[in-house]
Amino acid sequence: MFNLSKFSVKYPVTVAMIMLGICLLGLISLDRLGTDLLPAIYNPRIVIELRSGEKSPLEMEHKFGRQIEGELGTISRVVDVQTTCSLGRLIATVTFSWGTDMDFALLDVQKKVTRFESEPDVDDITIARYDPQQEPIAIYAVQSHGEHDLDELRRIAENVIKRNLERLDGVARVQTFGGIKREIQIKLDDYLLQAYGLTAGTIINKLKEANANASGGKLEQEGTSYLIKGIGEFASIEDVGATVVGYKSANQDSAGSLQTSRQFSNDKTPVFLSYVAEINYIPQERSDIVRLNGREAVGLYLYKEAQDNTVLVSQAIDETIAQMQSEMAGLQFTRINSQARFINSAIGEVKTTAILGIVLAVLVLFGFLRQFGVTVIVSLAIPLSILATFTLMYFQNLTLNVMTLGGLALGAGMLVDNAIVVIENIFRHKAKGESADEAAINGTNEVGVAIVASTLTTIIVFLPIVFVRGVAAELFREQAWVVAFSLLSSLLIAFLLIPVLASRLFKKQESVVFAARELRFPFYERLLQRALNNRGMVVVIAMILLGSAILLLPTIGSEFVPRSQENQVQIDLDLNPGTPLEHTSVVLASAESRVRQTLGSNFENIYSTVNVRTVQSLITDAAESGEHRASIIINLAKEAEKITPVEAIRLLRPVLSLPDVATNFKIRETGFQQILGAGSAPIVVQVRGQELDGLRETSEQLEKALKDLNMLQSIETSFQVGRPEIKLKIDRLLAASFNLDVAQVTSVVRNRLAGEVATTFYNQGVQRDIRVLYDKSTLHELQNLTIKSPDGTELRLKDITHFEMGEGPKEIKRNNQSRVAYVTAQLKKGVHLSDAVSRVNNILQNIGLKPGYELRFGGEEAARQESFNQLQFALLLSIILVYMTLASLFESFLHPFTILLTLPLAGVGVVYAFFLVGEPFSVMAYIGIIMLAGIAANDSIVLVDYVNRLRIDGMKRKEALLLAGRNRLRPIVMTSATTILALLPLTIGLGEGARLRAPMAIAVIGGLVTSTILTLLIIPVVYDLIDRKKE
Repeated sequence: MFNLSKFSVKYPVTVAMIMLGICLLGLISLDRLGTDLLPAIYNPRIVIELRSGEKSPLEMEHKFGRQIEGELGTISRVVDVQTTCSLGRLIATVTFSWGTDMDFALLDVQKKVTRFESEPDVDDITIARYDPQQEPIAIYAVQSHGEHDLDELRRIAENVIKRNLERLDGVARVQTFGGIKREIQIKLDDYLLQAYGLTAGTIINKLKEANANASGGKLEQEGTSYLIKGIGEFASIEDVGATVVGYKSANQDSAGSLQTSRQFSNDKTPVFLSYVAEINYIPQERSDIVRLNGREAVGLYLYKEAQDNTVLVSQAIDETIAQMQSEMAGLQFTRINSQARFINSAIGEVKTTAILGIVLAVLVLFGFLRQFGVTVIVSLAIPLSILATFTLMYFQNLTLNVMTLGGLALGAGMLVDNAIVVIENIFRHKAKGESADEAAINGTNEVGVAIVASTLTTIIVFLPIVFVRGVAAELFREQAWVVAFSLLSSLLIAFLLIPVLASRLFKKQESVVFAARELRFPFYERLLQRALNNRGMVVVIAMILLGSAILLLPTIGSEFVPRSQENQVQIDLDLNPGTPLEHTSVVLASAESRVRQTLGSNFENIYSTVNVRTVQSLITDAAESGEHRASIIINLAKEAEKITPVEAIRLLRPVLSLPDVATNFKIRETGFQQILGAGSAPIVVQVRGQELDGLRETSEQLEKALKDLNMLQSIETSFQVGRPEIKLKIDRLLAASFNLDVAQVTSVVRNRLAGEVATTFYNQGVQRDIRVLYDKSTLHELQNLTIKSPDGTELRLKDITHFEMGEGPKEIKRNNQSRVAYVTAQLKKGVHLSDAVSRVNNILQNIGLKPGYELRFGGEEAARQESFNQLQFALLLSIILVYMTLASLFESFLHPFTILLTLPLAGVGVVYAFFLVGEPFSVMAYIGIIMLAGIAANDSIVLVDYVNRLRIDGMKRKEALLLAGRNRLRPIVMTSATTILALLPLTIGLGEGARLRAPMAIAVIGGLVTSTILTLLIIPVVYDLIDRKKE
């Protein structure tokens, strides 16, 4: 390694070409690196969705839930199975242990679930890998200027806009919501059907038979072959009305008995469908509504392929939409949300803070070195190291994301550390009278072990991440690669570039000039002398500082991850279950009007939806969908003088207190929280038991107890108001006596209430449904519904059925073969998660539970505990690895302990830093502490290495310590100051996603401040004590 400095001085042209190659490859790699919000996240979860008509949650649980849960639980490496049964739908989420091969796991799940596909009641089964980033990358609203009605708008959206977007590379799918879709509705007249002796089943069969094309073979005439086609498909509403559904006798004045003969006779006249039904071409019953600024629209939700680049895909989408906007003058496209905008802002903010940090670091260098040429030489290490890192990132298939760029920003100040130590030592050798070439070679060789040791200790702390499991480790891994790459690059540049540039710069300058420029700090030298003379007092002061930090630690609090928010407010409106779509729409319109009046000009647009759910909310089983649920997304104005999301919520909360409506306000967060598992409420308590009544009682008891805590708000249970339902209890014995069973009775009821799509017809480029149905029935009419038994007996529904009105569960949740319920709560502003958890835990201890019931924490707190345990293991292993590295480099068992003493001293700074800024510990803070374990030891390494060299040269211990302190003061202060100032912009937390990185920077800065100050005084004292003990 030491030969590199000789090589550098001897072959300057070769070194120049190597540096040019680094620049060239780095720029090419940078151009080809992908850009995304976060690294690709491995997540060992598989989601199964099963649909079965309109079965109640209890039926879904009884028929499918328990069996599927049992089957999935037998698969190897499964650690958790969660099931949610709702109306006609079952969602099962299978979690595997980390490191499981998910391709094989998917095959195992498919084998277990395949047998359910043959069940006659199963409509559809979907099995998919869970993708935590499966949020829409963009949401657009499409409106008409008045030239198109809502049916035509939806048709254009589905047939033109959607297809154009799904053709783009990287676009996986496009969901459309809103608008209307017309269909032909055939409303049967029950009286006329009976008069003509017809049934709904007969009408449906006649429509299917009449609406068909048929091939009639070929006809050849005069050398031309003609294809014969029988055209029978409906082309208009008139064709549907002209369908012959039966015949009546011509000699009867009224509608007599149905004539079944197919042979034409003069005494029969046809019965057309229009005789017995009202036929209309009208909008079908709506299931969702989308509005933008109070006007109806069609919403487009765009998803990308898993491995594609979000920014590039979004750019292609924007270009395509801009082109369609120019071609479709009658339509207006409005972007509601875009991940690319947040990503570009977040990455732009990281770049800005990194550049600002680099500028501050360079200014510090100039202040200490007081020579422009030397400052430029050292500063070159930063861009060259970063360009070399881009090349290594490209070959490692990493992307430019918040974590990798955050790693570069965190490492920017450290990139000059090695160069500073080398140039400062060359500077000192030149001041002693050596020639420029000798000073460059000897100065570099002298600190070679120290800078290799300091670089290795910084890099080695990332090795334990290999053994850590969980999402936090997945995110940290790429950042670890980037920091390691950049530091290794800076080490190469310190050995290869700095000596040759220093030798050229110093050639014409006299040694006397260097001696005159050497900085001296007499105050520090006197302080160090006094510390060495009063070793006991120094140790006592250090112990007091350490003890105070330990006492202060519990007051800081902790959380899982910092909340990173967008400039959007989301308001969820939850009406009583069973509320029809039309009523929900009216309530939503009232809420929109109040929002507009309250916010005035402080918003860009208001995007409102009813019963719209994204793919992500379906998979993560967010709130249950339904026509009683609505949502408002408010894009706030971006100008600096406008209001913040917090202020907007404060203004809106009192005006949106609507009767019989549960209103929930939240600031829309980035996908970061969803990916880390922090998208749910901070406080989630799981209640386990078997009986729904017992779960409800325990949940309500816990809810009431939690409402007494003034640190919590928005306390809810998963047992909200149930869905109103009418249970038909069929008298099986009586029904069987008429050859009727439950399936036949429920089929008649379903057809009466929901109707049935008999067939379709093609109109305006779209297949339109032809639906046969009756007028909406009242409960009285349903009770008197006529049912014909197979032997022709006519019965009323109430003759064989008992009607029972009640309230059924909206959904039933299960976890690992047990029913569960959840009680959730949000934290009030300024409350730390750990403080709330401690208080909630006290309440849980005092809740009286029935036998077979238990309470446990879930959600964010469970994720926090798991991540903290994993990262504590990583920190401990990092410290052991740093010791092993130092012991090998110094060939000593004792001196590494001297250096490792800086870690508890750095810990003092971390605790005080978080206490002063009022920030709780989080996963991101822990990552900063792990990095600090490698960085904080660097100053001690430089100091102890120099002391050992002086001791080897024959100098006495105390004199060596004093001289080492004097000569190594400047490089130690310079390296720490550049690192601290480079990180300082990250702690301010301005811009998109800045709060995610701030805790890392705060941890490193706080630790470096105390470790640097205390290293210069306490490490020499401890070295003296240990060396005396050794002797």
